Amino acid sequence: MSRRPTPVTATSVKNPDEVHHFKSLKDAVIVGGFNQTSVSRCLRNPKLTHCGYLFSTTAELTKPRASARHEQIHALAEKGYSFSLIALELGIARSTVCYHMRAPL
Repeated sequence: MSRRPTPVTATSVKNPDEVHHFKSLKDAVIVGGFNQTSVSRCLRNPKLTHCGYLFSTTAELTKPRASARHEQIHALAEKGYSFSLIALELGIARSTVCYHMRAPL
């Protein structure tokens, strides 16, 4: 299954008339010199900037799915379990619980 390229538009924060259009995220990285991870984050959160640019796309982005482990940890936390108790219950390190609790579902 091949994925369609995500068209990316980069707009300068200082000069909104300065707009760059890229045919894909990869193109924005290669031609524009932007960092792929940073641009991806900016596309998912329009308030973020990277290298003085705001990024947008006309493509519909799929929401990242939480892993089964992530959902398990959040479910136990919602029941009132402490981080230590969640770790004990699932047989994982407390630091793993802390890591998963930093990110929302």
